[in-house]
Amino acid sequence: MKVPLSEIITGISVVSANDGCIALSEHLYGTEEAFVQQMNKRAKELGLIQTLFKNSSGLPAEGHYMSARDIATLARELIISHPKILEIESITEFTFNEIKQLNRNPLLGIYPGADGLKTGWTEEAGYCLFGTAKQNGMRLISVVLKTNDEDERLAASRELLDYGYQNFEL
Repeated sequence: MKVPLSEIITGISVVSANDGCIALSEHLYGTEEAFVQQMNKRAKELGLIQTLFKNSSGLPAEGHYMSARDIATLARELIISHPKILEIESITEFTFNEIKQLNRNPLLGIYPGADGLKTGWTEEAGYCLFGTAKQNGMRLISVVLKTNDEDERLAASRELLDYGYQNFEL
């Protein structure tokens, strides 16, 4: 089945389509391994010193890691270099192949100004969210890792963003 690039990007962004990550990496670089080499090269260029990718999806793999600081740095770079990503990340539902799925980002529609970015869950990392919101011209990025459930993930994300907006200004 041929799938438009826009659908793959939206699937990866909105519903964590790990198969889309692999398909995209193989399309762009021939193999996922070659794509991951480029990911690690770019990570070094961005100064991500506590990151080593082993696959394109972020699923657990021996030696695969990324720090909260590096996640925030990468999120900032993504938003600055590709601002249209926020239009995709803020989509609340995505239908592909007649299957409707909801965006898992709990900040959307709940937290003022929230428009991205990405949730995750694995046994090793727990419930994670790197979120972003923009209020009064100021954009903040929050990174929450290793929470026990979706409620804790949302509460921690809201707390970080609230702290930022209450204690900092442009």
